Amino acid sequence: MGRWSPSLLKDKRRWIVVEYIAPTKRKKMTQARAAAIFLREQGRCYICTRKLAAGVDEYQIEHPTALSLGGSDDDADLRVVCTACHKPKTKQDAAAKAARDRTVTKGWVRPGTSQKPKIRSAPFGGFPSNSRDINADLAEETP
Repeated sequence: MGRWSPSLLKDKRRWIVVEYIAPTKRKKMTQARAAAIFLREQGRCYICTRKLAAGVDEYQIEHPTALSLGGSDDDADLRVVCTACHKPKTKQDAAAKAARDRTVTKGWVRPGTSQKPKIRSAPFGGFPSNSRDINADLAEETP
């Protein structure tokens, strides 16, 4: 597929440009590939800049820009990250992808209808069917 052309979406009171970027296919991470990246980065975590001891400290190979957000899987775009920094970074990437997906699908209408999908706003299955208008209840109670 490739990229779609940019489109405009209205977000509250402003227009924003949204472009679909297809996720990059991930290459296999081999031991030799990880070692080459570790040596190139001199064993430093790119987030906290801590020096990692080879064979002692655990580390991951990270994409600074997540593949799901259009990042590259080339070796030049991969970084060493300590295990302590990896989990928050992954959580941040997931949140960014979810925000992008919400923006992209905000104007989506279910096929065959003219309505957006129904979103339940009431907790735990909704309000009981015999509930009355809260404003009417408050009007009766005020003197």
